[in-house]
Amino acid sequence: MPQKECIALLIGTGSVENAWNPVIKAFKDVMNIQVTPDGANFLFANSIYLLRVYSTIGHPDAPKLLEISKRNMYLLKKAIAKNLHRAHVRKEIKVRPALKKILQRHVIAKEKSFSVITTNWDKTVDEIVSEEMKVIGINSSNPVFHIHGDVSDFENLYLPSEITEETFRTKTESFRIGLKHSAAGHALEKSNHLIIYGLSLDPLDAELAMTLTSAFNSKNLKEVTIINLENEKAKIMERVCLLSFLRSDLKINFIDANSLNDNFV
Repeated sequence: MPQKECIALLIGTGSVENAWNPVIKAFKDVMNIQVTPDGANFLFANSIYLLRVYSTIGHPDAPKLLEISKRNMYLLKKAIAKNLHRAHVRKEIKVRPALKKILQRHVIAKEKSFSVITTNWDKTVDEIVSEEMKVIGINSSNPVFHIHGDVSDFENLYLPSEITEETFRTKTESFRIGLKHSAAGHALEKSNHLIIYGLSLDPLDAELAMTLTSAFNSKNLKEVTIINLENEKAKIMERVCLLSFLRSDLKINFIDANSLNDNFV
């Protein structure tokens, strides 16, 4: 029998409408500041840097400052999870129509082996993936890998610029996060076609970039399809090419998310 086609779909915040609104609201709720998505990422990265500094320097005030920083991060993560869950229930955030098309036409099928991986914290993608799987008679309680954690366990949300092994985490916390990355990495490495939708491969997420490098260097992978907005094509294509520079044989496609058609895969 011919081997099943193995598809991995990697999804980012661009797959969900209004995905950043609840996060921005969390900053307003907790810190009383108004930020943009870029500003939120800037503050996340600064906060992670401070946690690293306070957990490693020998200054006598460092332990106290570390606990204050951890408490502030705890409150922010809690607010993020609360706002994302509420926005999901109220349908203030929802998957873009393109995602359903991608799942139906190119990912979920009994004759294929497939996995869905997301960097998103909310559960909107899980819902639509479960629905599409049930249509063809596949049931799964955990259909999506949340490589950066999810709202059901807000204390372990993985923030921009973090890595698995952090000095401010316990070994148990690092192990739990490492398991998620390991499972997602295995799914990516065994795929022969990787579809990336709504993900910019932000420089703040170096660990995901390294996970993708391993997948790109896998002999299993034959093709990568990037689905994003046309105005982001140059940036994303460059990043994928930089991560896969050892694979001159790898076929790389780009599809504008606004103009999906039945023949793009």
